[in-house]
Amino acid sequence: MKPPIIVVYEPGDVNIFQSIEDAERYLESPDVDQLIAYDSEGRFLDLKVPESKGLSFLGIGVIPVTKVTISSAESQPAHIEDLQEILHGLLQHLEVSMEWLEKATLDDLLVKSIEQIGFTR
Repeated sequence: MKPPIIVVYEPGDVNIFQSIEDAERYLESPDVDQLIAYDSEGRFLDLKVPESKGLSFLGIGVIPVTKVTISSAESQPAHIEDLQEILHGLLQHLEVSMEWLEKATLDDLLVKSIEQIGFTR
């Protein structure tokens, strides 16, 4: 796994974390099923939540918020094009020039995305 870590909630809703630890600290367990994560090389990442018992307060179920752990789901980056498409869409939404976007590599897209939205902390 090579940081930065890119986490996608839905198209256009992207967070970029400087480290795995930053991402694990920020992410919340109830959201994990809605997230897709990649490392900077296009490796798909596995987001896991440790098993925990559901809590109840006055008979109302409460969803516990527990730590999320991140690990690599693949040894070789197999989702480079997916990550490029996500970052391309983000930058297009932020009105980065189409001419620049058409020529950009994955590294270019990642650097520009960090310049535009910064790291999530």
